[in-house]
Amino acid sequence: PDEPVVAHFEKIKSGKTTVWGAFDTNKLVGILSAEIGGDYWLQTGDGRESVCFVNEFVVRPDYRGRRIGVNLTAMSIDPSSGIFSLNPSVTEMYTTVHVENITSRTAFIKGGYREVMTYKDTMRNRDTTVLKFTKTSNQFPLGNSQTE
Repeated sequence: PDEPVVAHFEKIKSGKTTVWGAFDTNKLVGILSAEIGGDYWLQTGDGRESVCFVNEFVVRPDYRGRRIGVNLTAMSIDPSSGIFSLNPSVTEMYTTVHVENITSRTAFIKGGYREVMTYKDTMRNRDTTVLKFTKTSNQFPLGNSQTE
């Protein structure tokens, strides 16, 4: 992995990075990892520590098409196993996907995230979609409801 990915996963020790995994028996078949702060926040919001950003999201190619990605995205915001229960100070979850990556965008949307905007990302020479889930949206996936 490249340097930023290694730095992201090193933050597991401090609790800044959280990882959700999907397993087939003892085999890891998918992950979603998110970092508190993560360089996304609302300037007029609750501050950098109230935002979590999904940095890595991957499902093994031979396991795709089984809703593993949808389940991982839903789990990341689930009221009992997601970021809001693990770190109650977090109020928003964000991620970005390449416009061409319809599978990832669909997994996040089916998991409960909503599109904020799509923009022309000139640094990466692509179009990028920003997605988010807000703790107060009361639209939890998988039939869950907020219990607070």
